[in-house]
Amino acid sequence: MFRAAGLDFGHTETRAVSVGLLWGAPTKLDSYASFKSPIVSMPSDRLTIRTLNVPDSGREIQGNVIREELRLSLPFPIDEASWDWIVKEDNATVAITLNSQLAEFKEQHKLPEESIIDAEPFAYLRLCHEAKVEEALVFDFGASKTTVCAIKEGTIYWVRVSFRGGRSLTKEISLEKKIGDQEAEIHKLTVGTDEPKCKQWLQEIVAASLLSAPVPFDKVFICGGGAQMKGLPEELSSLLGQVVEPMPMPSGLSPYTDAIAYGMALANKPGVPGVQLVHVVEEESALPWKYAVWLLVLLALATLNLEIHNYTANKSLEQQTAVYQEAAAQVLPDLAKQDPEDYQSALNKLTETNVANKRSSPEYILELMAQMARPLSKQPNLEIRRMEFTAEKEVPTMTLQGQARSVQQVEEFRQGIEGILQKPEILENKKGRQDVVSFSIEGEVPAP
Repeated sequence: MFRAAGLDFGHTETRAVSVGLLWGAPTKLDSYASFKSPIVSMPSDRLTIRTLNVPDSGREIQGNVIREELRLSLPFPIDEASWDWIVKEDNATVAITLNSQLAEFKEQHKLPEESIIDAEPFAYLRLCHEAKVEEALVFDFGASKTTVCAIKEGTIYWVRVSFRGGRSLTKEISLEKKIGDQEAEIHKLTVGTDEPKCKQWLQEIVAASLLSAPVPFDKVFICGGGAQMKGLPEELSSLLGQVVEPMPMPSGLSPYTDAIAYGMALANKPGVPGVQLVHVVEEESALPWKYAVWLLVLLALATLNLEIHNYTANKSLEQQTAVYQEAAAQVLPDLAKQDPEDYQSALNKLTETNVANKRSSPEYILELMAQMARPLSKQPNLEIRRMEFTAEKEVPTMTLQGQARSVQQVEEFRQGIEGILQKPEILENKKGRQDVVSFSIEGEVPAP
């Protein structure tokens, strides 16, 4: 009654482990039929794992945030997904699978309706928690695939799956040595990494996981049947620059056969992180009639308030227009005679005219020339011999002509006046007699 069962439908066999929720040692199970709600591992290759930032709020709000994030980022519609999440601080670790994958998985293994479908990477997370390890890299060497799961700060950091499992390696050895599959399996496990094919296989898995030595994890754990290969821990340690050890397991359980089933069973223990993959449906319910009545009342009040607001705004506008006309009559009599609706365009035109006049005024041009004294003083032997101002263009321009000692000096001066003229451009920059460079620079006169 106070025990939970975890199931791992491996490629070669089904493993089941039960754990006491309050007391009692974990034990292997020959049958899980007596457990109404076993916790079943959904394989990593049928999942996608996402880490998302969520607000520090209730689970309902966090769920809405996650739903919208997934709606934008998933390659399939969110309505076709089953998902669940855990939160640590402000990060949510979300496990997602397709509804079709979930239904197929349940049908394939004839699971009871009450079964809880958990995500395989959370088994690794719980095993590390049980071992009091916050940061670890877990390699699960299975028959059909190899899964690598990174645990950082007590939560899932990333998961990578390679379909280079132990069965494919056995087949390669069988073909290369022209021996049967069973003999090749024994050769793989007993000769291990002394066999070049096995060493290459392990190197390819590490490379596919985008890992390089030394890996930034406190621990590296291995589990799964393929981890029994002779020399594998030592060779993997060499590749990762970190000591590799079997996943810690309680007495009576093996890291090579029972790790996932035990990790699943741990999900029902109090305070242990876990997910339950279910199809989350957005609720759409009709409002009760009393709420509909209240809604109509609120709409009527809102309409009345809007009418009052519009009336008040119109009166205020009339008062502002009268004040504006009186002020304009004293300063700009011609503007005051125009229709109030034309004030803005008339003001804009007046402002543009004033800016254009100021832009072309001698005082403003002299002011710009004075600003050029500083960049000019930084270029000894560079002289400005002529300045031309052109106001006929849409934007007035200023052209500076002079001499310098080098082409580089001209470019440095051009860069120095970039904050004074807009888009200064060298029109001419050529070397003449006695290594004297003649130059011409043109730039737009900025608005004052």
